Amino acid sequence: VVEVGTDLDAAEARRVIDARGKIVTPGLVDSHVHVYDGVAQVGIQAEAVGLARGVTTLIDGGSAGATTFAGFREYVIRPSRTRVYSLLKISKPGMTVPHELAELTWVDPEAAVRTIEANRDVIVGLKVRMLADIPGGGDLEVMRRTRLAADAAKVPIVVHIGGQTSPLEQIFALLRPGDVVTHTLRRRGSIVQADGTVDPAVAEAQARGVHFDIGHGRGNLDFDTAEAAIADGFRPTTISSDVHRGNVAGPVFDLPTTMSKFLLLGMSMPEVVDAATRTPARIFGLPFGTLSPGSVADVSILEQVEGGISKSDFLNLLESV
Repeated sequence: VVEVGTDLDAAEARRVIDARGKIVTPGLVDSHVHVYDGVAQVGIQAEAVGLARGVTTLIDGGSAGATTFAGFREYVIRPSRTRVYSLLKISKPGMTVPHELAELTWVDPEAAVRTIEANRDVIVGLKVRMLADIPGGGDLEVMRRTRLAADAAKVPIVVHIGGQTSPLEQIFALLRPGDVVTHTLRRRGSIVQADGTVDPAVAEAQARGVHFDIGHGRGNLDFDTAEAAIADGFRPTTISSDVHRGNVAGPVFDLPTTMSKFLLLGMSMPEVVDAATRTPARIFGLPFGTLSPGSVADVSILEQVEGGISKSDFLNLLESV
């Protein structure tokens, strides 16, 4: 970006794009997707949910682990036109098996650190899922091993909640400033308590610099839960789609559709845009997310259209983009 202003001389530009009436933002960053197509169980092609949907940067949410990452780098990251980064799954096989925490021997901090060290240009953090039926109720042991790896590699942790057997307070206690909690607004296992208020552990974690992400997914954004949390003063740090094979045809579709839902829920346009651009870029140390002079010219152009739309009309609209 060379200059930002209201009276720039178009004659000095190599190309002019007429964006009058549109919303010009930093390139959208979807910080939770699954794009290990053909290998991870829910993987989808990166191009289907990246540039084709106005999203310039994708961060895969742990589809690959230490033993499967080389293929992800070679066959997804390297050839993709959309910029792709990765969170490394703490379990060595990643999401190439039905339950990557079925064997605690797969949770190998040393293997994770070696893989991160060899791929620092594209691995931006560690991902761990708090799944039900971790052997021996060992969710805290999995978190401790993830903490060891993250501290050694000096990367943030992204923790998927919803299946934990331990109280959220104990999970959050193992997080540090810069770490991220995702799937925060699901119906079960979310940050909202039975009385409709946000768990006090959330405010304590936020005060320590822990971030809270949406991760819409197939069943991880419940509108009643979201309305209650926002009414109680909660605002997500980042908005991500968790788009994959099981939800790309609905209810998720893509990141812009997910962003629009939070406009409906009462967040402002600046809040929503920031949560899908500058903030995820800052959390994961990416050189994007701003239109300030001197920054990388990474741009998305959006249009806000108000009114009702049927599912069939919406699908037709996507096909025409």
